[in-house]
Amino acid sequence: MTANQAETHRSARPRQRFDWGGLLNKHALTMILVVLVAFFAIRLPGTFLTGTNVSSTLATQSVAAFLALAVLVPMVAGHFDLSVGYMLGLTCMTTIGFQAKQGMDWGAAVALSLLLGVLVGVLNGMLVVVAKINSFIATLGTGSLAYAIGLWYSEGQSIIGTFPDAFAAIGSVKNNVPLPAIYVVIAAVVIWLILEFTPLGRRLYVVGDSPRTATLLRVPTGAMTVGSFATAGLLTAIAGVILASQLQTAQSSTGPEYLLPAFAAVFLGSTAVRPGRANTWGTIIAVLVLATLITGLQQIGLAAWVQPLVNGVMLIGAVGAAGVVQRRRSQRAKAKESSNRLSQQAGSVSHERDKAGV
Repeated sequence: MTANQAETHRSARPRQRFDWGGLLNKHALTMILVVLVAFFAIRLPGTFLTGTNVSSTLATQSVAAFLALAVLVPMVAGHFDLSVGYMLGLTCMTTIGFQAKQGMDWGAAVALSLLLGVLVGVLNGMLVVVAKINSFIATLGTGSLAYAIGLWYSEGQSIIGTFPDAFAAIGSVKNNVPLPAIYVVIAAVVIWLILEFTPLGRRLYVVGDSPRTATLLRVPTGAMTVGSFATAGLLTAIAGVILASQLQTAQSSTGPEYLLPAFAAVFLGSTAVRPGRANTWGTIIAVLVLATLITGLQQIGLAAWVQPLVNGVMLIGAVGAAGVVQRRRSQRAKAKESSNRLSQQAGSVSHERDKAGV
């Protein structure tokens, strides 16, 4: 190969520059979290960053984190689960009710509530896969059924009772260590490892990104979809058990208010860590951002209507931002594909010149 041909090869290769914009996109949400913590720490000295306040916030927001993870898994597969808010309330109620009304041991009550969550998740998946019902409609319907069952079971009244210390310890804080937050970290690590480092996780992303491609690759899309909803049901039931342990009472109206923050966290999280894709750590960071913002505003003393306002605004903003990031990701992928094609063409021309002895 002559010097001119070597130069042709080098010029055909795109220059590799450090992507500062990509780095900023990945960590912008983390920066926002740091700014919020700093702002409220200065605005509320002596109260916001105390060990008691941090532990209490992490413990209470663990329910929201579990629900966000429950929304995340089906969303990776390209589906929405709107039943999680209602199922949170129902599993909280069964965990309390099975002990207070049926006299069950707390372990049995927890196990049955977890099983209930998984079964409803499987039902959601079957409605989507077998009955071919849109996930939005199917899960909205099962959520309404869950609400109706909770209303019937409780007879429209609050369920209260006396519970053992072992049950109360599930959602408690021990020596300023919030146990529910530890459960969240464990669940997040497991989900992250599965989604990012196993064939199962890669297949789930393929199902969500392109069902047609998944079918061509012989990925069992039906089983993957049902499994994602079953996982969402289990995570929701865990959140219900934690909430029951913390409240030690249950009402049929509990649950739906957690739905919007959960979706906002997943959409907002898809703009961070792995921009353009729903991902585990982006979701967790988004939960912390929302929790910090809401807790800080509450401690400042703003009116109660501010929380739903913030949730609504954050959901709209998160969906919009996620759409922008997704479009940019698609554009970068097309540009990279075009660049690779040009490089291949330049290489082919150089190869032909070599053969011709030019």
